[in-house]
Amino acid sequence: MKCQFFHLEKEKVDEVRKVCSPGTYCVLDQDSIPSVIPEKLREKCHKAVVVASTCETGIVYCLNLQRIDQRDKAIDQMPFALVAVPNMAASSCLLHHAEFQGRTSHPNDRFWQILNASGIEDYVQLPESPPKNKGPLSELKGSSHEKGFLKAKAVIIKHDNALKGKDGE
Repeated sequence: MKCQFFHLEKEKVDEVRKVCSPGTYCVLDQDSIPSVIPEKLREKCHKAVVVASTCETGIVYCLNLQRIDQRDKAIDQMPFALVAVPNMAASSCLLHHAEFQGRTSHPNDRFWQILNASGIEDYVQLPESPPKNKGPLSELKGSSHEKGFLKAKAVIIKHDNALKGKDGE
């Protein structure tokens, strides 16, 4: 796993705050993914599942990006996390090739045939997608999105604590 850390201005953090409230998740289409995700990466993403949960110092947001890789016939997930503190800028982290169950799924050939022939990729429910477009975090229990969130949350909290000179998580 490779972690790429970024500094986010308050305006970018506020943009993410507006997506969902703590204790909930929501699914965003490509054109709704916040600008904290660089444009080139947003262009490669089909959807993002945004998860918000409180922590000791603020709210942890994770945008679990879903990228369709037709060449490898796979759908990859890439978590992007930040800790939002009121009226503050934030550090954030993008996890490349994180290890958690369900991070990469390989739909069968029929899925790819339908997707390629139909042109309906914006409307197709991807494997590992949440049951609804928004809801309480309890609906993600045991899913790859919960696993990605927990992994990203641990990384960003550890990084946030290190920046503040705290030990532990």
